[in-house]
Amino acid sequence: MSSIKQQSVAKGMRWAARIIGLLVTLGALFYLVIGGGEAVSAFQKEGFGSQDFLELSLVGLIMVVVAAGGIISWWRVRLGGALLVSTYFMIIAFGIWMRDYLFASLMGLPFLVAGVLFLIAWWLSRKASSSALSSSTLSSNTPPSQR
Repeated sequence: MSSIKQQSVAKGMRWAARIIGLLVTLGALFYLVIGGGEAVSAFQKEGFGSQDFLELSLVGLIMVVVAAGGIISWWRVRLGGALLVSTYFMIIAFGIWMRDYLFASLMGLPFLVAGVLFLIAWWLSRKASSSALSSSTLSSNTPPSQR
């Protein structure tokens, strides 16, 4: 695949990932507002040891990572993609802990898709830029009579 085609595919994947990432980031921020209020009320009623407070705090931490990954991915595609993929695995671990693996895997799927798209887009653009750089170096080293 030519470097121009790779850059075009990478750009399309990056925008698809940004749209998915924006939606999951907005959902995470919404959950942080709603879940944060519930965590505070659970803490006020039962203290740190309550199961509700622990669950809501863990989900809140996961949503903070989601929001960070979604926001960072606009400037640092690789880091944002890695954060979103790691979020998927955190959700799976939380689902195993809660004994609801299927629900967790379905809930984490958008994070995995966005993260993988970001990572593939990063890889394609990196590969395209390195191949374009190597081809321009080769063409500049050949004598004008052979071009």
